[in-house]
Amino acid sequence: PGRLTPEEYNIMQKHVENSVAMIRHLPSLDYVIPAAIGHHERWDGKGYPRRIAGEDIPLSARCLAIADAFDAMTTARSYKPAMPVEFAIAEIERGAGTQFDPKLAPVFVELVRSGKVRPKEAVPAK
Repeated sequence: PGRLTPEEYNIMQKHVENSVAMIRHLPSLDYVIPAAIGHHERWDGKGYPRRIAGEDIPLSARCLAIADAFDAMTTARSYKPAMPVEFAIAEIERGAGTQFDPKLAPVFVELVRSGKVRPKEAVPAK
């Protein structure tokens, strides 16, 4: 598979709305709604669904964005193999200040390097 078509991309973006719709039925999980809504926003404002930027993005969403990206890179999917942890770390570092919160990204990287955060299916660096 290559890049998503515009139609496929629109369908993929709907998962944010669908997640929030499910969470709303679970009152004890209301506190995760800001993270669910904002985890695809980008520090530079080029994300979705609201195209908000910087500290306008809830802190929980900024944290989840980094963790979600790391998980997506280091976990095998039907359309791609898992990437090595060092590659994922480099991508998180490269995205600091554009895709990710520039203060949170290095904290996450340090947690990974210290072993406090580990992917489920770690692929060793070569």
